[in-house]
Amino acid sequence: MGLAKVYGRAVVPGGPLYRGHRVEGGRIRILFDHAGDGLALRDGDMARTLVIAGPNGVFQPAQSAIEEGSLLVWHPDITAPKAVRYAWADHPAGANLINTAGFPAGPFRTDR
Repeated sequence: MGLAKVYGRAVVPGGPLYRGHRVEGGRIRILFDHAGDGLALRDGDMARTLVIAGPNGVFQPAQSAIEEGSLLVWHPDITAPKAVRYAWADHPAGANLINTAGFPAGPFRTDR
């Protein structure tokens, strides 16, 4: 962050930060600031520590895909998603969402 803010360099200042979301049918698309050239995963093929809830408010482990610079999140049994949480724990072991600069995404929740 110092290179961007203090020294004025044109670099990504940090990890992806939740900017907003939109529901697209049975999925939720998560939008980020500071994604740089895109999102990536440190390891694996899906974001871990990611959960999704429907109208009943019960969170389930979510499936995900990186698409068009955003994170698409769903669960096969949730047809009307209402909320997503990522790394929403005191010690979110296994959180693996990063930007292409290698900075980790910050924890977030879409429900307030």
